[in-house]
Amino acid sequence: MRGHTASTSECGSTFEEVLVITEGLYDVHSLGKDAAAVNHSLMEDLSKANMVLLPRESVLTKDATVKTDAMTRERETKLEIFPTHGQAIYQSCCLRIREACPTLKPLVPLLTFSMKELYSMLTRLARIANLHVGNLHKTLEGLEARQTTTTGSKILEHESLEPQLKISCSTTDVEKVIFSRSSLPSRQF
Repeated sequence: MRGHTASTSECGSTFEEVLVITEGLYDVHSLGKDAAAVNHSLMEDLSKANMVLLPRESVLTKDATVKTDAMTRERETKLEIFPTHGQAIYQSCCLRIREACPTLKPLVPLLTFSMKELYSMLTRLARIANLHVGNLHKTLEGLEARQTTTTGSKILEHESLEPQLKISCSTTDVEKVIFSRSSLPSRQF
């Protein structure tokens, strides 16, 4: 749970970077703003879920440790531990989980909706970024062609940019870059 929360938090930082970089690109900037807002909402809901789950996690871990230790002692001493002891641990775990359910139940649809919305926005951001990269590449190719016909030789600055512009323009590659940056799983289309 903590790892997923950290990944989602890092995703928020990535959105902030996207907003700074894309200030002049209205479509990307607008979608980035929306995604940052959804990410913020998701972080608030995750925070609420963590407040419920994390305290119970340590208690349930202790219960599991006690149960494991008891089973180990039973094997070592060949003595049978009373079933009431195991049943008490089981009932304790069930009670703690039942206590958490009413608090978590309303958060599940919110978390699910936010995650789906965020994933959809990331996919759209990747597609828009792909479009802009393709347009930039075509523009620079056209500029280079004009310069070549006008002067008969390539401009040194364009030669230094060429290796940087040989980017695969498939949506999947752009999505992989975005999703790997934000630690979210990439999806093949």
